[in-house]
Amino acid sequence: MAKFVALLGALSLLGFGFAAERKPTVADALKNIRVLAIPANGRPVNRTVADEFHRDLAPQAEIKTPDQSGWNEKGIFRIAIADEKFLTGPSSDALRESGGKGWIFLKLAPDGSGEFTTSAPHLLYALYSLLREDWLGLDAAGFENGKVVVPRFSRLEGGDNYLANPKRVAAGYDAERSVRELARLGFSHVPVNALAKDMPAEQGPPGEIYYRFYYFSPDLDQFVETPLNAGAYSPEYLEANLALLKENARLAVKYGLTPGLNISSPRSVPDSVLEKHPYLRGARVDHPFRSYRPRFTLTLSHPAVRWHYAELMRRLMREVPELGYIYLWTNDSGSGFEYTASLYAGRNGGAYLVREWKSHEAIAKAAADNVLRYFRTLRDAAAETRPDFRLLFNLFSFSNEEEFMLDGLTEGLDLWVAPKELDDSPRGRRLKSLPAKGSEIFTTTRLQNNYLLGIPSPWLAAEEVRSLQAAGFDKAQVTVDPAPLAPYDVNRDVLRALNFDASADVDAVVSAAAAR
Repeated sequence: MAKFVALLGALSLLGFGFAAERKPTVADALKNIRVLAIPANGRPVNRTVADEFHRDLAPQAEIKTPDQSGWNEKGIFRIAIADEKFLTGPSSDALRESGGKGWIFLKLAPDGSGEFTTSAPHLLYALYSLLREDWLGLDAAGFENGKVVVPRFSRLEGGDNYLANPKRVAAGYDAERSVRELARLGFSHVPVNALAKDMPAEQGPPGEIYYRFYYFSPDLDQFVETPLNAGAYSPEYLEANLALLKENARLAVKYGLTPGLNISSPRSVPDSVLEKHPYLRGARVDHPFRSYRPRFTLTLSHPAVRWHYAELMRRLMREVPELGYIYLWTNDSGSGFEYTASLYAGRNGGAYLVREWKSHEAIAKAAADNVLRYFRTLRDAAAETRPDFRLLFNLFSFSNEEEFMLDGLTEGLDLWVAPKELDDSPRGRRLKSLPAKGSEIFTTTRLQNNYLLGIPSPWLAAEEVRSLQAAGFDKAQVTVDPAPLAPYDVNRDVLRALNFDASADVDAVVSAAAAR
C-alpha cells in the first residue's frame, strides 16, 4: 500500500494528471491588471465598461487615461474602440477572416496586460458581458494571442417596445437597465423617442378614441417647432418630450448604442396650423371608421412645408446630435403621403402635386417622387449634423408606387422587407441589388409574445434567428421583452448566444437559464 501511494505521488510530480497543477484561468490573469487604460478622447461607453470592469472584475486596478507612448508594461490593460487608435487590435489575417463584418477582440497575457477592443461602440459592452459571464473560467492561454468573435448581425436595431413608448410608466420599468440589457445582447441601434406623458396633446370629439393612436411613434413636431407651426403645442409639452428624448439618447450612448427615432411621418397637424395656413393642407389621413372628424397632413409638395420639416430635423439634431437614424412608419396611425393609393380616404392631397387629370401611372409616379423627396429632405437635414445619418422605411404602404420608389433609392435610404421577399423572382433580385446603390436591406422579427411578458419560447426564438441568417440577413430589427419587467427571459439568452456563436447549443442555453 505504501508503495502504491508513493507511485501516485511520483506520477503526480511527473504531471500524469492525478494532481496536476491547475491551469491559470482568465479570472486569474485579470487579478494581475494594475491599470485599466482608456483614451482621453474616447466615447462614453469606454468609461462605462472601465467602471464596471473595475467594480466586478479588477477592483485592484486603477482607471487611467494615459498617452499612447510608454504604456506597454505589465499589467496595463487597454479598453477602446478600434477607430480611437489607442491599441493594436486583431491581426490583418483575423480581420480578413471576419469578412468585413463587425468584430470583438480580447487579448490577455498572464501578467494582466492586454487589449479589449471592438470594431464599433455598440459591441464594447457586449464584449465585457461575454468576458464576465462566459469566459472567466476558461484557460487563459487561449487568449494570449487574442480571441476574435464575429457577431451574426452587423446591425441589430430595435428594442423592448417600452423605452420609446409611454407605457414605460409601468411599475418597475428601469430605462437604464433596459438599455444595458440591449447592449449585452449586441444591439447596435435603439429608438428613443417617447412622449413624456402617456397620452398625446391632441384630443378628439367627445366619445372618440382615435387620438390615442397618436401616443406611439411621435413625429418631429412633438419635440421642436418652427415659425410655421409655432404655438400648436404648449412649450411645456415640447420641453418635457425633448427632455425625455435627450435622457434616452444619453443612456443609449452610455452603453455604445446609436439612438434613433421611430416616427409616423408626416402625421396630421392640429387644426390651428391649417387655420393659419389653409393653402398648406395636404392629404386626409384619418381612418373613416374610427375618426369622428377629418385629419389632414401638411402638403409636402409645397416648398414652405419641406422647409418646415427640414428645419424641424435640424433643430432636433442640434438638441440631440447623437441621433443616428430614423425608422419612418408610413400610412398608419395618422401618417400618410399625398395621392398614394393606400390612404384610408383614397387618393387625395393638396393642390400642388396633381393639378389636372392624369393617368394612374402618372399619379403613382408623382406620389412616389414626393415621398422620396421627403425622405431625402429629412436625411439631408440630419446629415448636416451627422453625415452618416440613415433613414429606414418599408414598402408595404406603396404597392402602387413601389416601382418608381425602388428606382429612386440612394445612399442612406434603407429598406425593410420580409424574408420571403428576397427570393429569385425578378422583384427579389431587384431588392437584393439595392445595397450596391447604398440602400441597406433589413428585416424584422419578434422574440416576445404580443400581449404577455416573459413567455418562454426558446426553440422558436432560435428558429427565428437562424431563419434570418438563412435568408441572407445580417441586419435586422428585433423586439425582445424588457429586462426590468421580464428579468429571466430565456428568449433574450437565445438571441445573445446565437448572435455571438452560430453553433451555440440552444438546449444548453435553456438548461443554463433554468439553473439560474
